[in-house]
Amino acid sequence: MPTAPRSSRARAAAALALAGLLAGAPVLAPAPAAGSTRTPSPTRTATGSFPVDVRLTSVTPAAYSRPAGDAAPGSPGTGSVTVRGVLRNEGTKALEDVTVHLYVQRSALRTRGAVERWASAEASAGIPGSFPTVAEAVLGVPADGAEPLVSAARLEPGAEVPFTLAVDAAALGAAAGAHATAVEVRSGVARVGVERTFLTAAPQGRVQPTGITLLAPLVASRPLDREPLDGVPDREALAEQVTDGSLGRVLASTQDPRIAWVLDPALLPAAETAQAAQAAAAAEGTTGGGPGPDAAVATWLDRVRDGAVGRDVLALPFADPDLSALARTRDGDVLLAAADDVGAQASALLGSPVVDDVAWPAGGAADPRTSAFIAAGEDTAVILDEASAPADPDLTYTPTSRADLRTGTGALTGLVADPELSAALAGTADEDEAASHVQRFLAEAATTTLQRPNDSRDLLAVAPRGWEPSPAAVAALLTALDSSPWAQVQPLDALLREETPEDARTTPPATVEKGARRLPTPHVLALLSARDRLDDLAAAVDGPAPRVQELQQAALGLASVAWRGRDAQRDEARGELQAAVQELLGGVRIAPGSDRNLAATRSELPLTVINEMDVPITVDLTLQPRTPRLRLERSTTLTLPARSQQRVGVPVEAVANGRVVVDAQLRTPEGTPLGAPAAVTVNISMGLESWLVGGLAAAAGLLLVSGLVRAVHRGRRRMDEAEIVVPAAEDPAAGGAGPEDPATGDTAAGAPHDAPGGVRG
Repeated sequence: MPTAPRSSRARAAAALALAGLLAGAPVLAPAPAAGSTRTPSPTRTATGSFPVDVRLTSVTPAAYSRPAGDAAPGSPGTGSVTVRGVLRNEGTKALEDVTVHLYVQRSALRTRGAVERWASAEASAGIPGSFPTVAEAVLGVPADGAEPLVSAARLEPGAEVPFTLAVDAAALGAAAGAHATAVEVRSGVARVGVERTFLTAAPQGRVQPTGITLLAPLVASRPLDREPLDGVPDREALAEQVTDGSLGRVLASTQDPRIAWVLDPALLPAAETAQAAQAAAAAEGTTGGGPGPDAAVATWLDRVRDGAVGRDVLALPFADPDLSALARTRDGDVLLAAADDVGAQASALLGSPVVDDVAWPAGGAADPRTSAFIAAGEDTAVILDEASAPADPDLTYTPTSRADLRTGTGALTGLVADPELSAALAGTADEDEAASHVQRFLAEAATTTLQRPNDSRDLLAVAPRGWEPSPAAVAALLTALDSSPWAQVQPLDALLREETPEDARTTPPATVEKGARRLPTPHVLALLSARDRLDDLAAAVDGPAPRVQELQQAALGLASVAWRGRDAQRDEARGELQAAVQELLGGVRIAPGSDRNLAATRSELPLTVINEMDVPITVDLTLQPRTPRLRLERSTTLTLPARSQQRVGVPVEAVANGRVVVDAQLRTPEGTPLGAPAAVTVNISMGLESWLVGGLAAAAGLLLVSGLVRAVHRGRRRMDEAEIVVPAAEDPAAGGAGPEDPATGDTAAGAPHDAPGGVRG
């Protein structure tokens, strides 16, 4: 069916303008050079004021081929192209006499700028008159006796109907490369919908295909709540992302090991914890009769470990820190070094080798300051967007995605994401739009190859953080790339080995930040303070301290890119961290007590120290009298056993009487305060010492005299008793006197001493 006439001069003028754009005429602002910085447009054409939404579902083959010259339809080897899709009436009125038309430009697009202009053109711009109609379908009317190519004669409001457009390749343009294509929907003669896309023709001869490296993020799309704050993602929140969120969808969509992963190592210990909990629950029979969150996370971890075998895996610093924010914070390199150290465990946790010296700023945006900050650390490569490593504007081709960057602190290998390819890869998050994004990807690859057909270059497509792809859409993209002569999917290692052309890229502008603003400097400084205190505590304990390690990792987690744009939630989480650190440090403290009285010049000041931690700790006890009446050792090193309370005596020397307040504080050997400071009151009464000594001496003298008197008395008594002579008893029969009666003094027998009438004498 011939093309219907245009209904207005305005529409014809718009069509001519669009045709001029495709031909490269300067009707609008000129397109950027092939190597310049570009902002990709959405692949699908906006519906605009049209009531019908046109959605492509498949285009086959990925690249059609036909013999050079004019070949009649049906000639041997020409094949056919089939375009399938769905129409949806989003208007309020039913549409009658609906037809679907396929327009394909005969000549191929010559530049990537032309591809961009066609994809981003407004729906009202119209279809250039030079585009022939190569296929059409009428709703409800079978084609060649087959099933209807569209399944309804009337399109009601809200109704959807599929369509199929088939065209012989001989009817299409023979020029190799991407051809601007449009699917137009009419109701009668009125246009009611349009979709712009591309058909790609295979080259006539051999070309060097463009190498395509695909990079997918295994990074949490949003902060994972920590309750209690334990330094690893909450298992239930993690389970949500591995089942219905980005982590699960990325894993399901990237079964092909040629797709490289960018992995946040913070996910691995959390998944291991869930896996251990699931195993314990299964052993105890407490799984509740069905799989729970831990089971989902455990399964995900097993699949990640299996999928890592034979794949390029880039391990980011732990928790994916906001590098731009750290670069602008004093001592931000301390946090990055800590994140690198913890992230270095990724290979052991994953069970496969990883590349752990690659950084990925948020959105790939890195100005010279951020790049220099990264180069000063342990990372040797960085994933960038094109604005951060722009191509030389004088280039007439797209350079390779590898760049050698020079910064003020060292060199970096830049892995530069191609903006259009990355946008098309990101578009696979919508399965309904997959075909449009696949066709855009193929058009960009073909146009890039044609810039220098005999000079192979490698390009990088990076999916964004939070990407939730459709597995079917990603599979369709890989199938199309594998069947296209214009592109070749290759592992990341090939890009890393690529030689960098000299002077292909220029210095980035002073700022290339985009998206949500970086984490604020006061927030990062607070994390640094918490981390410093925890590091000092870790150095003071004897042995592993799990709670300290958990809070150290929690501090790193709060520096993550995922916290951008979440101000209230971020501030609340930081407050929880600071409170948890203070509580931990407060577990090592000096117990409060009553006043101490000091009567001697030299004595000991008694203190009770407490360690509530599960590990021994070495601390410094510092004492500072507020007045010079007391002299003492200003610092004493103590080792406190785990879960202990002990009494410590500190030698002191009184100088003058009076009341002295001594400020006592426990500190780590590095000087971090532990617990609250204690104010110990000491009452010095040195004059009382002489009275006490004199009193004690007098008491001792009295006791000595008393003891001597008693001793002498006892000695004389013993001597008196020894001098008493007891006469021998006389025999009564012999007339002798008997024993004397002690009561009367009379003898028991014989004459009394004083006989009556006798004389005393």
